[in-house]
Amino acid sequence: ENKVPEHTFHTCREKKGIYSLVFGSLKDVRIQLKDIMDKEQDPKKKSNLESVIGALKILLVSAYGILASRKTEELYAMPVASSITAWGRFVILNSVKIAEQHGFSALYGDTDSIMLKTTGVTTPENLIQLLQQELGVDFALEKKLRYLVLHKKKNYLGFDEEGKLVLKGMVVKKSQTPQFIKHAFSEITSELSKVMTPEHFEEAKKNVCKIVSSYIDKLKSKSLDLNALIFSIQISKLPQEGKGQVYDVARYAVERGIEIRPGSKVEFIKTIGSFSAKPIGFVSWDDVD
Repeated sequence: ENKVPEHTFHTCREKKGIYSLVFGSLKDVRIQLKDIMDKEQDPKKKSNLESVIGALKILLVSAYGILASRKTEELYAMPVASSITAWGRFVILNSVKIAEQHGFSALYGDTDSIMLKTTGVTTPENLIQLLQQELGVDFALEKKLRYLVLHKKKNYLGFDEEGKLVLKGMVVKKSQTPQFIKHAFSEITSELSKVMTPEHFEEAKKNVCKIVSSYIDKLKSKSLDLNALIFSIQISKLPQEGKGQVYDVARYAVERGIEIRPGSKVEFIKTIGSFSAKPIGFVSWDDVD
């Protein structure tokens, strides 16, 4: 019973290895901090907790990555790395199977979670108990959503029972996103937050199309402040050393006498012509893509 799914090697049940102890403990700390953060009312403390939780996530993800990379010879252990992903697949696929046997339908899964549509036959709380009994893994109900819009892998939005927006992975979350996009998205989500039934959703889709059309018209009529179209990205290398659009823009600016160094924020607008983007001071409305 300790054989790793899909493989010929086994997991030791007699002793825990140092890797399992250290990173298992950090995982438990992260879970506890998430519970504390969810209950925290002070915005500053909540933000601090969010930063610590994010840092722990990066550490835990890196802990897996170095096991699977030959570049880290001292810690490279492919059987361990392969076991992690094999057990992950085993748990997710069997969770879905059990959920479907009890009236749920699977909508999406991502690394360590699944999203299920309920028919009301079994409550989520009862399902969690069943899953823990069957699979011997801890489960927790993270969110109940009124509805969910799946855009693509790791990109979705929804609204919880209190009407709060739940957003994952979408470009608008990034600080570099232009205000034009953020304002449009804000209007769209305001409309979507009103949806309570499938019938409401059909009406909301029509209204969303109108909102998008109005913003396209603003672009075409050039009635916006150019500052609303700015992308702002901080660079970590010298302009001549980096790759990608932001470094192309940085080099364009340096060639025209603007000082840019690692840590600088490069502000630019997407353009047509031989340059796909230019620094804000070198763009007119005729250049805008």
